[in-house]
Amino acid sequence: MTLPRTFRPSQQVVLIGLLAAVALLLSVGGGLLPATYHALQKNSAAGFALLMALSGLATLFAGIGAAVLIDHGRQRTVLPLGCLVIALAAGLIASGSGMPVLISGALLLGIGRGLVSRTLALALAAKWVYRWRGAAMGLLLMFPLVASGTVGPGGLLLRETGSQLEAVVTTVAALIAASALYLLLPRGFPSLSQGTVLPFRRPYQDEAHLNGRGLRALPGFWKTVIVIGLLLGLGNMISAMASFSAINAIDHNSTTRGTVQTVLIVLRMSLALGAVTWGIVADFRPARRLIVVPTAFALLGIPIAYFLDSPQIALFGIVLMGIGLGATSVLPWVLLADHLGARYFATVGTLLYLVAGMVGSGAGGLALWVTGEFYGALGNSLVLGALTLTFAALVWTAPRVTWSSPVPQNVPEKA
Repeated sequence: MTLPRTFRPSQQVVLIGLLAAVALLLSVGGGLLPATYHALQKNSAAGFALLMALSGLATLFAGIGAAVLIDHGRQRTVLPLGCLVIALAAGLIASGSGMPVLISGALLLGIGRGLVSRTLALALAAKWVYRWRGAAMGLLLMFPLVASGTVGPGGLLLRETGSQLEAVVTTVAALIAASALYLLLPRGFPSLSQGTVLPFRRPYQDEAHLNGRGLRALPGFWKTVIVIGLLLGLGNMISAMASFSAINAIDHNSTTRGTVQTVLIVLRMSLALGAVTWGIVADFRPARRLIVVPTAFALLGIPIAYFLDSPQIALFGIVLMGIGLGATSVLPWVLLADHLGARYFATVGTLLYLVAGMVGSGAGGLALWVTGEFYGALGNSLVLGALTLTFAALVWTAPRVTWSSPVPQNVPEKA
């Protein structure tokens, strides 16, 4: 791999802002596919199940192919194409021309999601930004959470006027995103930032001659992969349980009952703030050291939200819990880039997230059912606390960064 040319900080800000804006635009139509599933489920339960499986497979294979292309510098092709596929899918759904068209739209939407997945945006952040990598990743994770907290999943503000308008808005947003990405995204790997090499972050120079075999030969590679896979799975479990624990905590309060929508908005905005906050902190301290602080926030917020008999204090506890749990969304990705580098981030990250994410989501749903069925809201809160402690322990056991070649710590980050 040839070392890429240097990008100025102002250019990095523009590129990360572009990816964040695209994520914000596309998140408005985030509930389009579930809405289509709902329409299909009314007509045929078997067809609904088959479409779920086919759409998931389409997202899976499209995501893996896109990740390989991103690692070879083809982001200017992959991301605009994904937005165009989403625009076409939303257009088919908006036409409302019958069940075959809806099925085609849902399958295309699954492919489009694979081509513009969150993991690919995080991979580009890892490749483009070095010194402020954690902050860039935190911003990319923050914007979808802010969108879901303000307009709700799938554009709840549009849902009242019908799914067709929602599909039209998604089509327009995806076309705007495709145009912006094609015009503004650079080719190749224009990713080296200037500054000092951080001792806890693998430098780009160390990846100049690192191929796939050399990556696997790095000391601690398999341990790092296993730890980060477990962290991603736990992160999905925690995400699944956090919303229900927050709602249960408010419902458990004897003074009054808060609305579900208010609780979810507060939690998602707190998670967004936590993601960007701990991402910034991860640019100054290794994740192994900083994980203690967000864990303390989460473990302090959970009992405050559940046990104290005041809705205002309960909401304060939810804010503390959300800020602390924001670390579970950003730190696994920062660890992946810091330890294994940015060269193969998209491929490794996509494979890990597909496996660990699916397992974690399923396990989180099972844990919700078991604790809710037999132990109620208190059980949910206790399990959430245990998962948070387990997450912190895994971060603490992550191996230290080892370089494949001796690189002085104060070498400027340019060829």
